Amino acid sequence: MLTREEKAGMGSIVAEAELRGRLRNAETTRLISAPGKPRIPSMEIIARHSWANGPYQTGVLRTVLGEMDAARRDFAEAGRLYSEIIAALPQDATGRLMSLYSALLAGDRAAATRFATHWANLQVPANVVRDAACYQRALPLVIAGRDAEARPAIGEAKAVDPKKAWCRGLGALMGAIVDRDAAAYASALEEVLKGHHASACRKGSQTWNSLGSFLCVEATALAIVAAWRGLALPAELPSRRATLKNLLVIGVTEFEGGPLPKGTTFDLEVDYLPEAFVRS
Repeated sequence: MLTREEKAGMGSIVAEAELRGRLRNAETTRLISAPGKPRIPSMEIIARHSWANGPYQTGVLRTVLGEMDAARRDFAEAGRLYSEIIAALPQDATGRLMSLYSALLAGDRAAATRFATHWANLQVPANVVRDAACYQRALPLVIAGRDAEARPAIGEAKAVDPKKAWCRGLGALMGAIVDRDAAAYASALEEVLKGHHASACRKGSQTWNSLGSFLCVEATALAIVAAWRGLALPAELPSRRATLKNLLVIGVTEFEGGPLPKGTTFDLEVDYLPEAFVRS
């Protein structure tokens, strides 16, 4: 019978094999959308997003695997590709947001500021939920240092009922950053991370067992901006690290020479807000 330590060791091996499998799958999927592939015109924007999503997805996976230098290179490439989408389609809100995330995670402050300046006055689609729309309006303004212009959207986000919020605590977090309030920053950051963890653990949520669960990109992006403004990452953030349990294996079908039974699960230790991004 395996000891608890042996089971834990085997579990970590399965988790790494699964992450490597997802990494390979992301790279393969991206090639299907490579420029020059014949497709009908209506599918072009979807294909271009898939082409840009590839390095973003591999960047997240390499972050979880601890390969930070390679992850930053992936994010830098993703930022460049998303910005090309926006150059062709300025009203693409998803591309705007992803270009900002990618530049921030790449550690490229100049690119993030440049993108933020370009995207700051573009409209957010009417079907976006209230606090998410406020966030999309405020984030580029905060990155660009245009705090006075960001405050109305931040105030509106803070007024959203937490039970109806897309991301609980996000308005308070942006407000704390523009006010340079260290105590409020720590409190709001913890609230955002707690909300992310709850979603990451809830089967049926959009983030469960997805790349979006492994990294709290909203908290990480804003922590990077906060560091630019001299706000240190709080030492005590209980919800920053966690173990995601019973995730479905979807990246590999074989392990150590044999097939994996359908429904095999794995546990994964995650850091929702990697300090290496903030330090860079």
